[in-house]
Amino acid sequence: MRHLNIDWAAFIGKLQTWSSLARESQSALLQLKPNQYLRRDTFDHDDLRRLLDEGLLALSADEKRVRLHPDSNEFSRGIRAMRRHRFVDASDERSLAAYASDHFTVAERFAMLHDSQVHRGYYGSENYQLVTQHRWLKHVVELPSLTAAQEWEQGRMPDQPTSDRFEDGSPYFQDQLLFDATRRLLKAAATWAEPVPLTELAGHVPDVEPGLLHRAIMPAVRYLLLFPWLEGDDALPVISIWPQISYLLHRPEPKPPEPVEPCETFHAPILIEDMMTVLVTAAAEPLRVLANGGGLYAKDLDRIAESAIALPGWLANAADADVALPDPHDSHDSRDSVRISIKGRLAVAAQTCLNHKLLQPCKAHKDRVQLQATDAAHHWLAMDMYERIRGMIHPWRERPRQKDGAKARARTLLLHDIHVGLDASWHDDDQRFSSWTPSRLRWAAGPDIEKIDWRAAFADLLADADGAFVPLEDLLEYHSRVNNPLLGRRKQGSYGPTPRLDFYGQRNVNETYLEKMWVDQAEGLIAERLVPLGAIELGWLGKKLAIRLHPIGRYMLGLAEDFDYKAQPEGSVVIQPNFEVTFLGPAPRAEAMIGRLAERTGSRIGTMFRITRASILAAAAAGVTADEALSDLTSVSSKPVPDNVHREVRGWFSATRRVRMRQAWLIDAPDAHTAAQIVAAVGKNASQMTSTMIEITAPKQDHATLIRKLKQSGIFVQ
Repeated sequence: MRHLNIDWAAFIGKLQTWSSLARESQSALLQLKPNQYLRRDTFDHDDLRRLLDEGLLALSADEKRVRLHPDSNEFSRGIRAMRRHRFVDASDERSLAAYASDHFTVAERFAMLHDSQVHRGYYGSENYQLVTQHRWLKHVVELPSLTAAQEWEQGRMPDQPTSDRFEDGSPYFQDQLLFDATRRLLKAAATWAEPVPLTELAGHVPDVEPGLLHRAIMPAVRYLLLFPWLEGDDALPVISIWPQISYLLHRPEPKPPEPVEPCETFHAPILIEDMMTVLVTAAAEPLRVLANGGGLYAKDLDRIAESAIALPGWLANAADADVALPDPHDSHDSRDSVRISIKGRLAVAAQTCLNHKLLQPCKAHKDRVQLQATDAAHHWLAMDMYERIRGMIHPWRERPRQKDGAKARARTLLLHDIHVGLDASWHDDDQRFSSWTPSRLRWAAGPDIEKIDWRAAFADLLADADGAFVPLEDLLEYHSRVNNPLLGRRKQGSYGPTPRLDFYGQRNVNETYLEKMWVDQAEGLIAERLVPLGAIELGWLGKKLAIRLHPIGRYMLGLAEDFDYKAQPEGSVVIQPNFEVTFLGPAPRAEAMIGRLAERTGSRIGTMFRITRASILAAAAAGVTADEALSDLTSVSSKPVPDNVHREVRGWFSATRRVRMRQAWLIDAPDAHTAAQIVAAVGKNASQMTSTMIEITAPKQDHATLIRKLKQSGIFVQ
């Protein structure tokens, strides 16, 4: 160890003088390095006399300047080192990494902190999160004997020649007295809610003789068990355990969330509604996919959005309208992640329709790709809302169907990866996991993740929101400490094996990190899966969200055998004599059928379509016949189709004609003899229109091939 390898008894003996100095004098002393001089007037007059009397400073030969006294170099080195690192607000390992880099050699850091599971035998694999966990401190305190302490210490010695290994005085646990004193110091430090001034240390560990106590500081600092620094503007030298460990040991007990009464509420199976909107729009006209595989055309998204269900202002994310729902692979800290963007909703809905084969990609003009509704989509739209919801959430009640990952994969076509070459766009979707397994943990965690009962974890979490609204933030924070499968923590029973997590190559991550991770993962699943499926009711408290478990959610969790969802009956559809189509209630199947025959003029309820000559001509161009169109209109209308509408629709269809168009080349020959030569050279695809004009039909060659063939016959094309 470099800068803090000092005589702590002598260091503490000089702290009374240090604390009596004015702030300017302390600052000047911190700037002063060995063999460096400062002017006398840099220090307060009384402070200077005190520093000279205590042997901390010495005068130059001309007595106009001062420098460090040779006997105070060690004190100066220690106090300057303590100023460089402050741990009051340290909540992660970055501050620790900077501290260790300053005070330890690479070999020392590797010996103490290497993670053999990450990089065996290489420097640079130090896991600083080991030190920020209570078990790092607890393990040393609970070492059963001096022999065990010596083995622990030896395992943290750098692998260097003996002459270099013990440069800082270690190993320290060579006698029972020092080992016992160190353990008592650490036990006492674990009880301190705040850092303790070094000058008061003996009073906080009264059962250890001061001289032995001061010796015990060195091994505690050497093995990253205690941390000294200068606290506050007064630069008070203090010492404590790692602040995160102190926080975990002394924070208040978690309190269950209290029921609240929201000022506004909202509930709807948003995803199901959006899927219906997507399929109705696709049934009228296929959805175009961008050539670069970047999703749907913006105009098509706008066309779908016109008919999408509206959300209350406190839930709709107007500022983020072009961004999809939170990516399940990204962590997110803000509770605003439950806010939902319209275009994100539609992208998720389109992807879900692809997954359930309600949409299928097909090639269109110039090899462009479109998504068109399948026959299954029309059948799905004909269901009532209860049947649609039940079908979508049924997999959530099941355990993973297979345990063998190699045999448990399904092929999924991702919307954002659809290109012209459709065969290369399919991805394997791992089916080993329960639907309740948070998405990010499927790829960023160890092999035990699939064995955890995630459904039980969410059942415990949402039990406090069953029957009453509770603040979402309070609910997540409480259960991150009480029922947390990432920490193997459950109030009653177990969720299965505690996973050995590996996030971005980090193992043994600390407790606070895993509490935050569970909050993020639970919040992500609620926002991205449960709310869109109608499993959660949302409430607005003015500044934050509250949630309540819906009967749909109880069914998904296996807490109920069924759920009550009053499905709205298909609304009546009336075709008016003025060609307007009025919907007296939601009727998605009828909407999908009429959408390909009429122009949309509204959404949801009311006058939603108008039958026009242009819309009928567009349907005819798509291959719809007059009989099919009139049959569809008759089947969805609650009243007979008006005679004038019937007559005009058939008339518009009868006015259409179909013609064939083919590609041909015309060649003008100078005379009949040359024309005959051309016909003979080209073959059966050539025919004479006149004695000197030849038509070449269904050409399979390009121009260059034809010109070359004629050239071989002595005929040159100008």
